[in-house]
Amino acid sequence: MDDQPLQPDYDSFESHLWPALAHRIPAFEQAKLERAWAGYFEMNTFDHNAILGPAPSFENLLFMNGFSGHGIQQAPVIGRAMAELILLGRFDTLDLSDLLFTRITENRPLREAIVIG
Repeated sequence: MDDQPLQPDYDSFESHLWPALAHRIPAFEQAKLERAWAGYFEMNTFDHNAILGPAPSFENLLFMNGFSGHGIQQAPVIGRAMAELILLGRFDTLDLSDLLFTRITENRPLREAIVIG
């Protein structure tokens, strides 16, 4: 990972992303890029989704990671779900059992068609 550049790809932005934005939202044609940043983010390479629940080999170790860039969107429901799992031993409000760690050990990736990667 250390050999990956941490500089914004301005050329890619100008040639690919900018035209798509301006086509979809005409006001972007008038906007001006002033600065940008690049960085790494946590990524679950197995299926690009959250990994939740107990670790199969360690008592009292719970996973709540692997969101691959969309964790901030899911944080409120994940917090509630994990609280339910801890307090009730199950998901109650929303069944997130498809995101449990066991899908990795059973080689059952949960694929999303709209996630790139």
